[in-house]
Amino acid sequence: MSPAAAAIYFTEGGGAPGAETLNALAGDVIYVDAASKLLEQALASALENLGEGHPSVAPAAANLAMVLEALGKSAEAMATIQIAVRAVAGQPEGSYHRANVERIAEFLQADDSTLA
Repeated sequence: MSPAAAAIYFTEGGGAPGAETLNALAGDVIYVDAASKLLEQALASALENLGEGHPSVAPAAANLAMVLEALGKSAEAMATIQIAVRAVAGQPEGSYHRANVERIAEFLQADDSTLA
């Protein structure tokens, strides 16, 4: 599975990945770095066309956050996942997209605290 496909899988029902999966993604930095550039463009487009508060922005932000984490850019990943959190804030608690974003945010926070 390519890094971009893996990142999309995480936000499309696969849940937050474990450390083993992130290590596998990070092992091929060239592809992960290329994926981050594409995902940055996708997020920029979603933000420009829909605005930060639109729930459809959340998958683009969550995907980018996971790839940034795989690249070891934890601070950027945390800032990016917050875009997704804000985008789904108006969604009902327990809704698919909100629950997915919350799982990824929890994973990133837990991973970040273990590195500190």
